[in-house]
Amino acid sequence: MTVFLGGLPVIAFALGVLLLGNARPGWGWDRSFLRGTIFFASYAVIGAEILSLFHGLTLPGLVALWLIPILVLGSVLVRWRRKRPLRVPRIPALTAPEGLMAILLAVALLATAAVASFSPPNTWDSLTYHMARVAHWAQAGSLEHYATGNERQNLMPPVAEIGMLQAYVLARGDQLVNFPQWLAMVGSLIGAAAVARLLGSTRPGQLMAAVFVATLPMGIAQATSTMTDYVVTIWILCVAVEAVSLVTQDSGDTPPILTLGLAAGLAVATKPTSFAFLAPLGLLVAIVLLRRRGVVGLLKATVIAFALFLALNAGPMGRNIATYGHPLGSSRNLELHANRIFDWKVVVSNVTRNASLHAVSPWKSVNEFAFRGLVWIHLRLGLGLTDPRTTESSNFPIGRPPVDETRSGNPAQAVAALALVPLLGIAVLRGDRRARLPFLYLILVAVSFVILSSMIRFTAFSSRYHMPFFALVAPAFGFVTGRWRPAWIPAALALGLTLAARPWLLGLYERPLLEDPRGYSVLTSKRESLYFTTGPGLEEGYKRVAEKIQNASCSAVGIMLGGEAAEYPLWPLLGEPRGKTRLEWIVAGTPSARYENPNFEPCAVICDASCPSEWTEVRGLPWSLDIKGLRLYISPEP
Repeated sequence: MTVFLGGLPVIAFALGVLLLGNARPGWGWDRSFLRGTIFFASYAVIGAEILSLFHGLTLPGLVALWLIPILVLGSVLVRWRRKRPLRVPRIPALTAPEGLMAILLAVALLATAAVASFSPPNTWDSLTYHMARVAHWAQAGSLEHYATGNERQNLMPPVAEIGMLQAYVLARGDQLVNFPQWLAMVGSLIGAAAVARLLGSTRPGQLMAAVFVATLPMGIAQATSTMTDYVVTIWILCVAVEAVSLVTQDSGDTPPILTLGLAAGLAVATKPTSFAFLAPLGLLVAIVLLRRRGVVGLLKATVIAFALFLALNAGPMGRNIATYGHPLGSSRNLELHANRIFDWKVVVSNVTRNASLHAVSPWKSVNEFAFRGLVWIHLRLGLGLTDPRTTESSNFPIGRPPVDETRSGNPAQAVAALALVPLLGIAVLRGDRRARLPFLYLILVAVSFVILSSMIRFTAFSSRYHMPFFALVAPAFGFVTGRWRPAWIPAALALGLTLAARPWLLGLYERPLLEDPRGYSVLTSKRESLYFTTGPGLEEGYKRVAEKIQNASCSAVGIMLGGEAAEYPLWPLLGEPRGKTRLEWIVAGTPSARYENPNFEPCAVICDASCPSEWTEVRGLPWSLDIKGLRLYISPEP
């Protein structure tokens, strides 16, 4: 029953896409899917914000939120069916090479779906704030800020986590919380193929674009987790689809502006790095609108798009202003990530270092050559390779490709991206008119990488920020390879990309599908143990603390952990969200401390090394247990 309730948003979405595909056959099923994604995500976000005002983000509230579109759309489709036959998507007849690429796509989707299904959320960022904030929101039935020792739980944009929240509440647990990212992967494959089609790619080229995205090592890792980079990727691709469609055809209607505004709003409300990718695409849209509709038309479109942008961002930005005085969060958080100096040397430094994250290879000599080249560039620039003004990481070796979610690069796709510029450039110089738009598009995508590298300080974990970049490169890759003959050449290339992605499909460090040397596998390991694959030494302590609290029948637990501690495992181990345990932070001196509940009286307090070791009691509760870095203060058992 809970899994069925968790599927209510998917049912509503499927009905919406079916209606759009029949009401607007000229869009094509790919555009109907993508626009349906935009509309229903916007509905989910705005609906959550409205329910939040009344603390209605509960099981009954969310069931009602999704039954409304299901009933309305279902009734419309029934009436439609009485008048004329319903069109449904059909798989076209495929050639043998196209069939191979379709099978490769299915393999990637099925493998990642299996991992997303069987693994709990266990990325460290998910344990510290992504899923922790979801659990607090579900407890409060609201998106309001709350007292926390990790301010990222409040200040970070919420769209991806709103999707996780609805899966968490409707399914009454975290069994489905990885699927918002997996579904974003599915949408991104369709989006990449749609852009490739608009650029003039053949059908094999469109499939190649989808394979390019499906085999991104970082994308495979992201598709099975509760991180946010695939969610922002699909919104960027939706903007790209609408922008390229404006260039290739003048539809003369307002839906492109509506969907552009909504998609851009969703992107910013998911991750601030989206600005880097929205800027070049926004400039392209502005130029096209100015030429076709004049200044007045451009202004009208801008007002509409900005109003939609605000509708999706007013809630989180308003809460951030109230708590931190800035729409994007605390000034300290902004200073932490932003470059402290800026000139052309910084741009070159950050672009080359970000690119180097994808220069990893299995060959030591190649890695050493790449690293020496990077050092040489920085010596010529007069900048340190880890200059603290432009760098968060103290070191970043270029070595064998890491098979984990935090540092995976996309080396094969990076080589392809570098090759595309001269390939398309030569085609344009030879007078190939069909290559002009893909070449211009690729230049805009390259500019977005430069903007992103210029915006934020470099870190060794930045490769996940590049997900939208590689997804945007995919259509140009599809355009070029789709023209190669015979068709078995791109099919063989697709097979090579899939084989290269095999370690991530089968043996991702955080969530291995097959058993790894540590003995972990999402198919055979206990779910409660899989929470700790990135911190196996923590498992015993968390389980002992949770067991002692449950044995004492304590239902009010105070949290006093360090800001980067893994909070979320405490929630499922204490039986939430199906139980009746309440967890609240006990903090002081932080911006969110003002939201601490003065009436909260814990019967247990969980502390870690951030608490002074000489404390023998907290809130009148005596020290009871000290294990694996966790301390428990709890009333003696009767």
